Amino acid sequence: MDLHASTFEPRIGDTFRAIGVWDPDASDEQVLAVCRADATFDPPVELILHNVTAREFGGPFEQFRLTFRAASIPTLEQDTFVLEHDTLGLEPLLLVPSSDDGETRTYEASISVPRPLQRTDP
Repeated sequence: MDLHASTFEPRIGDTFRAIGVWDPDASDEQVLAVCRADATFDPPVELILHNVTAREFGGPFEQFRLTFRAASIPTLEQDTFVLEHDTLGLEPLLLVPSSDDGETRTYEASISVPRPLQRTDP
């Protein structure tokens, strides 16, 4: 998945599925197999991308926040989860619970990635 704000902005309103906890030593195929076998994510926890907030700082990094909304139950504790999207595929993201009104829980993922290099023609 291309981790830039511009990747996620057109996906506001889309469903992402938390299919399990990320294992940094596993390949995508292994992660998918393990997550699918994990009973705590059967069915996967559905999260709706609610907002993409870019942070405008100078420097070599693009920083932005993704806000997801989901049903209050089941509750995901702060952890790095593998999210699956129909078009974007699999991506591990650290999700932090930020609010809960009893029906809807909000999660945030803060992302900082190197900016693409800009070419300058001589």
